[in-house]
Amino acid sequence: MPSQFPSNNVEGDLKVTGKVTAGSGAVDIINATGKIPALSSTYLADLDGSNLTGITSVASVLSKTANYTVTTGDAGVDATILCNPAGGAFTITLFAASGNAGRKLTIVKTTSNALAVTVDGNASETINGLASVFLYAQWDYVTLVCDGTNWVVADHNITISWMAYTGATQTIATGTYTTVAFASETWDTASAYNTSTYKFTVPAGGAGYYQIYSNFRYSAMTSGSNIDNALYRTRSASDTAIEADWILEGYNQTAGSYDVGGGVYLLAAADDVFIKTYQASGSSRDIHDGQYTSLFRGHLLTPTWA
Repeated sequence: MPSQFPSNNVEGDLKVTGKVTAGSGAVDIINATGKIPALSSTYLADLDGSNLTGITSVASVLSKTANYTVTTGDAGVDATILCNPAGGAFTITLFAASGNAGRKLTIVKTTSNALAVTVDGNASETINGLASVFLYAQWDYVTLVCDGTNWVVADHNITISWMAYTGATQTIATGTYTTVAFASETWDTASAYNTSTYKFTVPAGGAGYYQIYSNFRYSAMTSGSNIDNALYRTRSASDTAIEADWILEGYNQTAGSYDVGGGVYLLAAADDVFIKTYQASGSSRDIHDGQYTSLFRGHLLTPTWA
């Protein structure tokens, strides 16, 4: 006996003639060409820009060449700010954190000069506990997320790096520690190495762990003489050996001696680091010059945000 109720499953074509009532009028479901016609604004507001109001842009890209204070209106909820300090160092100041939790900003330095782009919190607000962070090298960036009170670094690439070398032969007197004159540069991303004092000074925002390496070659030594060299740090106007003996090879060499040393060191902003050497051959000896013969280099491994 067939069911008195229709099945919920219908197979085959559904043919409808006439119109369906929608709101206050009738709408053709299928027009003369066999297509579903467009719904007029009588029944559904047109989806054009004039009807889409109160919606904030999800992402934006801004380009800046001078001091700029970010606004919530032009940054949306996720903005990338491209910074070109070719005309001089400048500062990007963030909008107030209050009421803006979840907003994200990425600031990128686009030029290859050593002029810094400073990213500064609003008023006394901080970035990972700091008042400011700094971008020195091309394509360095920092991505910040607002927590409603301050800003947190979600991602970053901050490059602080140098390589200096001896541009001329240097004579080292016997029996005394002497600062090695690495007087020429191969690179210096933050303009933080001084070719007159032969010291690298940790720049603002550059506190962190550094990989530091030195290599240089003495002229021939007499048998039984020795060489030593040390990494020094100046802090609060006091020179201190933070690595007292870097010698890995070169002891009692008569045909010339290489000194090699390196390690990872925690440095604070404004610390100076430099190399002193010592030789006890009984007479003065020369350190050879050359970009790859006698050098002093280092780079920031990770900032400590302190």
